[in-house]
Amino acid sequence: MTVNSFDEFRKEQQTKKAAWRILEHDAEAIYRDTSHPSSDHDVPPHIDMPYWETLQKEPDFLMLARDDRFADVFRDFWRMEDVNQAIDRANRGDKQAAKVAESLYHDAVAHDARRELLLHFLSAEQIAELDRTRQDQLTSR
Repeated sequence: MTVNSFDEFRKEQQTKKAAWRILEHDAEAIYRDTSHPSSDHDVPPHIDMPYWETLQKEPDFLMLARDDRFADVFRDFWRMEDVNQAIDRANRGDKQAAKVAESLYHDAVAHDARRELLLHFLSAEQIAELDRTRQDQLTSR
């Protein structure tokens, strides 16, 4: 009984560690994405979250929401997912969804939801360093 419990505990810890690192990659990519709707198309671009979209289909992954730290991260990813769902409906021709998608997208950007998501993984100083690096890359072009 103890061996099984320990093996399950170790598996859960490995799952948490791997999921955390993978979600950090999505959060950083979301933060770095600075695309905006083009002037001729008012539907915002889809927020790219490939790891989140794959992982959320796994029951073991979803069980991580029992952990407060993951629950907070999941809440922020679901917020981004809400934006993507509205974008998908808008891209299928739903005019009301286009307005909702634009509003949700701009709300997420205006309220710095992308930064809030990344703050689960990186400190404010690390994010500032990312910003400096990105700015340096833009100015060196």
